[in-house]
Amino acid sequence: SESPIVSSKDIVFIAAQKNYSDVHLANGQKHTISRTLNVFEMSLEKAGFLRIHRGFLINIEYVQSLSKTDGGGVVMNSGDFIPMGKSRRESALQVLQKHFSFV
Repeated sequence: SESPIVSSKDIVFIAAQKNYSDVHLANGQKHTISRTLNVFEMSLEKAGFLRIHRGFLINIEYVQSLSKTDGGGVVMNSGDFIPMGKSRRESALQVLQKHFSFV
């Protein structure tokens, strides 16, 4: 199957699904791509994406708020709650503090 051409600015977050990744877009669409989250992380890190959990890569521009629910995480503009992994929490909060005043 063909992979859609998507601008990184349109990606809200990417969720790992073993050797695939679900790419969630700002328009509500979701595309499953045969690429691991590690591959996306390497190519999108400089474009404002942050790995806050082993299973999630988020676009910082779509973060709406921080949440202390379920061990902590972020709420995206789409309304999705993305959990923050314990091992990534400190470094993720440092990055988010540079971008937002709500931290």
